[in-house]
Amino acid sequence: MELTPETSAYYNGMFANGRCYRYYEDDKLIGLVTFFVGDDDKKYLYDKTPWSIVDDDPLGKTVYVDQLITLGGTRNLWREFNKIILKWKGLYPNITSVMWIRMSSDFRKHKKEGVPHGFRKLVK
Repeated sequence: MELTPETSAYYNGMFANGRCYRYYEDDKLIGLVTFFVGDDDKKYLYDKTPWSIVDDDPLGKTVYVDQLITLGGTRNLWREFNKIILKWKGLYPNITSVMWIRMSSDFRKHKKEGVPHGFRKLVK
């Protein structure tokens, strides 16, 4: 992936906000997850561009995985990311689920057609 000024600003902002999880195996970067805490308001699903940084909602119930970049084999990444989210429940006690919004590069199409597909995993 080539970094542009827009994507560079996004990743720098997410790092600065503590909203970027880096997963390593044997000192090798395997995956990168950016995320934020929100509610089920449509602004989190449709009203943001792929490179917008969304402020966390202190009362939010959902951790939204905003961007996911991986070299493959995500099972361990998700296991470790879930541990991070469980720690977050201390800061955001209302968290009940994680939502990964998987969209094509044409996010406007999803905005027009309805809810993008993704998954929810209840945080225990």
